[in-house]
This record gives sequence, structure tokens and C-alpha cells, in this order.
Amino acid sequence: MIAKVVFLTVCCCLVGVACQHAHGAPSGGTAADHPQGIEGQVVALEGNFMPGPVVPGQLPGSSKKPLSVPVHVFRGKIEARERPDPKHPALIAVVNSDDKGAFRVPLPPGDYTVVAEIEGKLYLNIFEFDAKERKRVWPTVKVEPKKWSRWIIEDTSKAVF
Repeated sequence: MIAKVVFLTVCCCLVGVACQHAHGAPSGGTAADHPQGIEGQVVALEGNFMPGPVVPGQLPGSSKKPLSVPVHVFRGKIEARERPDPKHPALIAVVNSDDKGAFRVPLPPGDYTVVAEIEGKLYLNIFEFDAKERKRVWPTVKVEPKKWSRWIIEDTSKAVF
């Protein structure tokens, strides 16, 4: 009888963990369980960002606007890709940035790839080349115990530098 109770308890715990992972919650529990994670902002840069003199009374030829978009969080370093894949094995959360472009994701310590989804495509304006794997990868953000890492995603597709 005790063996059946232990077996059923273990099964219920495994089902609960599987459901939490399937719904995109960061692995390992709630925000209260993780006093650390990644916080940041998604912004769009538009116009001319070339350095030059500032003329009083002249409007700047550039703007920086917050974006309210989905933000995808992956465990570890992943290959740069264009299309979102909700079944990607490293995907652990998708959150939406607010009307100020801000987002906050509680996570256990580790390395994470964080990218924005803009107009249906995954976007990060920087990437690295992994010579060993011979592919483009996005850089990671390191989360340390009891610290919040800051990550700014800038959509520079309509900006001039």
C-alpha cells in the first residue's frame, strides 16, 4: 500500500513538472523561487544615428521607440534562426514586453539566449560565429544567483549608423 502511495505521488509530481514546462514557465518554479533572472527592454531605433553636431532648434533625425513584442528565452547558446519554434528543445519561456518595452523573467542561475519576435521573426541585432560548429549563434546572458541581469534588444533594421 505504501509503495502505491509513493508511486502515485511521484507520478503526480512528474505530470506537474511536465505541464509547467509545456506552458512556457521558466523551469524550476515561481518568481518567489528565483530571486534572480533577466530584465530588459525591447526598442526600435529609426532614422539617422550618425554622429554629428547638434543644432539648437533642429529636430533630431532619429527616434527610439519601445516595442511591445514577444520575448523568447532559451536555455544555453542556440543557433541564430529566423522562425519561432514553440517546440524548440531549449525554449523555456515566451513573455511579452509591456508598452514601455520592458520585460522581466525570473530564472535559475545559468546561461540563456534572449531574443525578440518582431513581425513574426526572431530578432537580435548581434550574433557570433561558432567556428567549432561552423554556424551563427546568438550571444548568451549569464544569470548569477540573487542578481538580475540586464539585456537590451535594439531593432536597428530601420536605423542608419
